Amino acid sequence: MKEYDVCVIGAGSAGLVAATTANRLGAKTSLVESKTIGGECLNSGCIPSKTFLYSANLFHNSKKAGELGLPTGVIIKPDLGKIMGHVRNLINSMA
Repeated sequence: MKEYDVCVIGAGSAGLVAATTANRLGAKTSLVESKTIGGECLNSGCIPSKTFLYSANLFHNSKKAGELGLPTGVIIKPDLGKIMGHVRNLINSMA
């Protein structure tokens, strides 16, 4: 059986910081995660929702282009598949 000085449970943002800090301080460190690295914030909370909202805000603001002196006349339809693909790509690049 392996022995460690510190065992961090959960590879969310706090767990990653705790494990990295312990390791940098010289402790033999174990990091345990049952799902995916990054925790809820990265995988299903903060990051995905804010990325999705950014796309929604861009779409909403594009409807006001004429009021701001920008060319209009093009009908813009959101592509939910591409938006969600962008969200997944961001999550994967950060993980």
